[in-house]
Amino acid sequence: MKPLPQVVPGVAALLLAGGRSSRMGQDKQAMMLDGETLLTRQAQALGQLARPVLVSLAPGQEPAWGQAGPPLAPGRWLAVADPVAHQGPLAAMAAALPHLQAAGAVRVLVSAVDLPHLTADWLAQLLAALGQAPACCFSLHGVPHPLAAVYTLARLAQAPLLLAQGQQAPRGLLQDAHVLPLDPHLAPHPLWDWNYGGKALPR
Repeated sequence: MKPLPQVVPGVAALLLAGGRSSRMGQDKQAMMLDGETLLTRQAQALGQLARPVLVSLAPGQEPAWGQAGPPLAPGRWLAVADPVAHQGPLAAMAAALPHLQAAGAVRVLVSAVDLPHLTADWLAQLLAALGQAPACCFSLHGVPHPLAAVYTLARLAQAPLLLAQGQQAPRGLLQDAHVLPLDPHLAPHPLWDWNYGGKALPR
């Protein structure tokens, strides 16, 4: 039997759930798959490896755990509100940085909430492959995916600087990253993106 992933010391997680959801017309974190909200599904996957799991939300947005409530025990997760709504994932990373520092994180798994097949096993592969690199991410068709990645805290700390330089996309954090290319024919694909009708598309 394959061993279950276990919490890795020094690893925290950031689950990005505060996007505008303009393509879907509804709050994507609350959408259901296999009887769970997307938020619950990804929080469980991240929580198998990381402590705590920070849930990034827009101002005033509540986490959509569903009727069962949070899948993680108190203290295992924390809601973090972006200072300004819908400024993109790089701004959300910058807003979460003080909380990650306070948690003593050394490495940070980052996942978008609309990647429901980015399981704990896939996330564990990122951690295993990080090595001495500042970041490690999956790629598809040669394009790296910054929201299916692990970052050192030192690399994530560059997010405010990139914002100050006028950047909005998080791909600038992937400089010198270790990249793991994925077979586009995997099914279900870990980069299967709910935003695009189930297509595996990097950002």
